[in-house]
Amino acid sequence: MPMDIMWVIGGPQGGGIDTGANVFMRAVARAGYYVIGDREYFSNIKGRHSYFMVRVSDGPRGGLLSTIDVLVALDAESMFTHFQDVKRGGYVIVDTSTFNTRLDQLQYMEDELKERLREFFSKAGIEPTVKGVIDYLRNNGVNVLTMHYADLLQEVKKRLHDIDLPSLIGRYSNVVMTAYSTAIMGLPIDYVFKGLEDVFTGRRGKLLEYNKAIVEVVYDYAKPIKSGISLQPIKRDVRAIIVNGNEAVAIGKILGGLRFQTYYPITPAADESFFIESHNIVSLDPVTEEAKAWRRRV
Repeated sequence: MPMDIMWVIGGPQGGGIDTGANVFMRAVARAGYYVIGDREYFSNIKGRHSYFMVRVSDGPRGGLLSTIDVLVALDAESMFTHFQDVKRGGYVIVDTSTFNTRLDQLQYMEDELKERLREFFSKAGIEPTVKGVIDYLRNNGVNVLTMHYADLLQEVKKRLHDIDLPSLIGRYSNVVMTAYSTAIMGLPIDYVFKGLEDVFTGRRGKLLEYNKAIVEVVYDYAKPIKSGISLQPIKRDVRAIIVNGNEAVAIGKILGGLRFQTYYPITPAADESFFIESHNIVSLDPVTEEAKAWRRRV
């Protein structure tokens, strides 16, 4: 059966949405799947709603899908914002601590969206809480998987004796929920470890041990649950790369013969130029002298 799904993770700005999505994308890409990702966020340091959409497929695809197969909701606002986009037969992963959160308690949600949701809830007879949304989804054929996040963290604490529980709650929910989604879809844990190794490098490398231990606990926790989506590895004979949009444009310019480019050094506008400076030789053939020279440079 062809694989083509939409995976979405949502939560507060500054809550590790980008990290969770990047671990997920690299894990499934290393398992042989094609991925397209897009991050949506407010110009806000912390608090406003942020989400990352990832399309996973077994062949090349263009663009994202309009409906969601798997929603990883790190907070109540993610539930209220995205529940109407989850398709029948899809999956929602949510923490039980959000159940009693009411729509009118969301301080960052746009007033226009709140009013639209109030009208929808009133007409449909839905309680304006996360629990009400969950009941609505289940009645409409969506699989809602609840996670007892605090209990799971207690188990993590037993394995990581040198870390305090409050820091776990604030820093690792993104990896916990992401790993839960890959576990229920049957992605072997080794690919999640590879995704973590890709993301937690350099100065972040010290976090790798903690995150791997957390993923092991999550996979044990999720063992009894199986979804109708299977992310079993695909063997491919072709090489693959993961790049963001700026890097893809930069590679295209280099391969197209670019010799001179000016720019103003400000992120994110200059990211493409920074990549060009660091990789001014790019080859599609891994055995050419140019490719060998490029590898020596980086």
